[in-house]
Amino acid sequence: MKTLEIVFAVVLWVMAVPMIVVDVRMILLMKKTEKKAVVFSLFSILPDFFLLVGVTCSFIGGNISVTLYAAFCVFAFTMLPLIPIYITPQGMPNVGLKDASFEPADSVSYEYAQGGRFKETLLIYRNGSEVPIKLHFGIKNPKLITILNDNYVKHGYENPLLKEQ
Repeated sequence: MKTLEIVFAVVLWVMAVPMIVVDVRMILLMKKTEKKAVVFSLFSILPDFFLLVGVTCSFIGGNISVTLYAAFCVFAFTMLPLIPIYITPQGMPNVGLKDASFEPADSVSYEYAQGGRFKETLLIYRNGSEVPIKLHFGIKNPKLITILNDNYVKHGYENPLLKEQ
């Protein structure tokens, strides 16, 4: 193994440790909730996919060592629990190294958009942000629609899914 590969492998292993802590916090926080919906964005899936494909191609081509390949794979797998967006009646999870809590549902607004690259997109605005999180997969899940409807009614909003056109 070359010196640069050793340094890079150590950096990846060190970066994986906090990711594991965050993953455990996320899993424990999600276990506390009864109702939860999981939705995905294409743009949250692609980086992990391309990382694994690229590293696997490099490994097969003999460009990186087994240790570095293992470090890349572990790091990529530690990112898996953070790929989906979780929506619960309590709000959306905010997970970090020090704590894990829910961002209150009343500080999150939702909107459905049509057109563009995808037929339908769920836009989530956190804390009054003007830039939404765009979600594409799992947005028609009955659990998600129920959670969103309950949150809208609870906080005095009108659910965009139930609006008359």
